[in-house]
Amino acid sequence: MTKINSSLLFFLGRRVERLIFCGVLVIVLWLIQAYLTAANKHILIENPQFTINALLKEIEIHKELLDLIFEVEQSQDNYENFRERIEKAKDQFNNQINEMYSDFSILNPWYIDKAEILIPKDKKFSYKELLKKIEFSLVGHPNYDWKLASNYISYYYSPDELINNLKKIVKAKDNPSMTFGGIEIPRSLQFHYANQRIELSFQLITSLSTIAVSVLSIGWLFTFQITRGRELSLIYNLDNLNLTFPHLLNFYNMNLENYSRPRVTKTKLIKAQNFYKIYVSLYRIFIILIITLPILFGSIFSLAQLSVYEWMDYFFNPLYIGRFAVLIIVGQVVLLVIQELGIHHKIFQEGS
Repeated sequence: MTKINSSLLFFLGRRVERLIFCGVLVIVLWLIQAYLTAANKHILIENPQFTINALLKEIEIHKELLDLIFEVEQSQDNYENFRERIEKAKDQFNNQINEMYSDFSILNPWYIDKAEILIPKDKKFSYKELLKKIEFSLVGHPNYDWKLASNYISYYYSPDELINNLKKIVKAKDNPSMTFGGIEIPRSLQFHYANQRIELSFQLITSLSTIAVSVLSIGWLFTFQITRGRELSLIYNLDNLNLTFPHLLNFYNMNLENYSRPRVTKTKLIKAQNFYKIYVSLYRIFIILIITLPILFGSIFSLAQLSVYEWMDYFFNPLYIGRFAVLIIVGQVVLLVIQELGIHHKIFQEGS
């Protein structure tokens, strides 16, 4: 082995060691990220504002239909006298939905033809039934809790009264911060730029930080895999391990004949050598998994806790990005394990 290769092998080993320490920092980042995503989910569950806002928006979209049905019940007039106006309102609503959501129907399966759900053809719905249909049509919407929504809606208010009442509830429950795990967390981060106040919600910050840590983890794993692969390719061509850098992963199958007693039979020595080969291979795989599995589990946990904004569903969905990142991380972990197994049968000598 040449001097240049010796220097390169030592350099790669030292770099692998540094990457292992960097991996510990990546694990710490995922622990922090797991806490942030869990806190974000706690805020969404404990704070009904998100559910009420989603319900409020849907009621405002359906307001014309609700006004007509409410007017029918209050006037005690014949339903058929209002059918033409109701059908016209349904057509207008369908056109509005098609313009707003037709391009995103695959990404947003809850935006379907709600008019047909709310008032099917040739069937009359009461005002109360219509409101219940609106509540149910939001099931599957991010941050929406159907059971929670039913506690804040009254079926005896007019649409205008209902909207005003929901707005008052949102304002009354608008808490600037919440406590999770003994830590008070602000619901938004505010700062000023160019005489303008900019407010970033905790939900948005959590979503973006999840993407950032995922990208950082993938970059670290790629660097670790490539560096370790180059080191292993050089080590594979060695006869002894004196030139290797002594880090956690540089533990290989040594020739036990140098350590065996004279009376040990060849059969026992072969069995011992095979056992030792399995042992050192499992050790290196264990070290790899100790470093990489917390990253994988952290990404999966954060993804499971993550919620997104509606606009993110159209253009920049952290859930889709997170799922793709998890698949990449799984692939990298598998490749790292296979990479370590590629040298398991090699028997090294110790000494110069």
